[in-house]
Amino acid sequence: MSVRCATYRANPGLAPWEMRLTGDGETQNPSPVGAVSCSDRSIAARRGDEHLWDEPGGLCYVPMMVSVGDVIENPVTGERITFVRTSEQTGGALAELDLELSPTAFLAAEHIHHSQEEKFQVLEGRILLRCRGEESMCGPGETVVVPSGNPHAWAPHGGAPARVRITFTPGNGIEMFFDEFFRLAREGRVNSKGMPSLPVSARLGLAHDMYLAGPPVPLQRAAFRVLATTDRLLHGSDS
Repeated sequence: MSVRCATYRANPGLAPWEMRLTGDGETQNPSPVGAVSCSDRSIAARRGDEHLWDEPGGLCYVPMMVSVGDVIENPVTGERITFVRTSEQTGGALAELDLELSPTAFLAAEHIHHSQEEKFQVLEGRILLRCRGEESMCGPGETVVVPSGNPHAWAPHGGAPARVRITFTPGNGIEMFFDEFFRLAREGRVNSKGMPSLPVSARLGLAHDMYLAGPPVPLQRAAFRVLATTDRLLHGSDS
């Protein structure tokens, strides 16, 4: 069986990469900006897949691309991102963004990019960067590279704003993570630390190969799969 699924712009109640289907395959949102034929009946939620859907009345997942120059904000953590180069633009080789930090900005959680290197180049202000438990102060013109698989965290320093050019190698569609993560904050779907619910965190972690600092990655990956699968089976949507 094949149904027609459309890509929709962000709207209240739905992520920018999902839409709801009625029993006859029609959509509940009248503003499509593109369409694909969806025939994958597996209940899955990997953001990078072309098109995934569960059952009529459930969700159809169609990722939307982030464009160069797009700007997103996180009102909870005090971060603002401008996309400089995207994974799509570079053929997946890298993704580059400018991260602007308010004086009180903070990172939602110390984390690991299991398959990506992350390079921080400070453009304005100063940041305190912690990698593998070691802290370093970085100012304008200074660069720090965090190899893949290394737990890291950062914070603006000195009670002043900062601007950092961040490069992910390879890109791996990391823009889609930030796009959704920041949107959840704008919709009030995160806690005071900026973290979404456990099932959503699990789905995002699996989709982008990102994990929290501390527990072994294989253990987290197994737990994430259980959380994400259970939530999809129970609710058929992201929580």
